[in-house]
Amino acid sequence: MRKIIIATHGAMSLGVVDTMKMITGDMADAIETYSLNYGELASEYGLKLEEQIRNNGHDEYILCTDLFGASVCSAMVPLIKYENVHLFSGLNVAMILDLLLGYPEKLSERDIEQIISNARQAIRVINYKDVELNETEDF
Repeated sequence: MRKIIIATHGAMSLGVVDTMKMITGDMADAIETYSLNYGELASEYGLKLEEQIRNNGHDEYILCTDLFGASVCSAMVPLIKYENVHLFSGLNVAMILDLLLGYPEKLSERDIEQIISNARQAIRVINYKDVELNETEDF
């Protein structure tokens, strides 16, 4: 079984899941969230999550954090010692959508590279000269 956990500063994780519900419906119910609030320690959540991972070694854990090197991501780094854990930072909606819909089997190194590539491609600057304002396109 795959467990996708979105861990962020503040309520960002809840907002990402809300967006996923708009796009994927009930599939988003499979995502667990962690929101680090002011005055809390991310390390406490990391320890609790580590216990869960140890007790469910057959499950694949995909941890998605908001900011590389910040406290939430840093609290998750010790968990990568487990072979069933993948840690991503710099999450975006495209990344979570890809993880939720695009890879039903256990992630391979090639899958991970493709997920990162797809997430990077979703980040763009859109210039006036690149858009036909008289035409509309459904995404």
